[in-house]
Amino acid sequence: MMPSHLQNRMKLIEKMDKNRKYEPTKKELENAYGYLNSCFVCGNKLLPLEAFSHGFEGNSHKFGCSIPIRFVGFVYGFFSITIKLILLIIISPFYFGWQLIKKIFVN
Repeated sequence: MMPSHLQNRMKLIEKMDKNRKYEPTKKELENAYGYLNSCFVCGNKLLPLEAFSHGFEGNSHKFGCSIPIRFVGFVYGFFSITIKLILLIIISPFYFGWQLIKKIFVN
């Protein structure tokens, strides 16, 4: 037996498959794909920058569902994005410089 949100998703897919020009309503999309916006363990909505794991049944909090652990996940998500941006800013001039040197001397 599939969970209800996956059944809703399959019904929408079948409906769209029968009529290729069918445009689903917002309610149908929320019923079919809304589970991706919330944790399937606790049911709470996932906040921006919150660390989560994605699986077949949907998303779940990466470190756990309690408030203090969710805060730790938020800090983890914030710092992981910040570190990636800093590395991108540091590495990109070297990368573009290397590409420029290759373009000048190879061609």
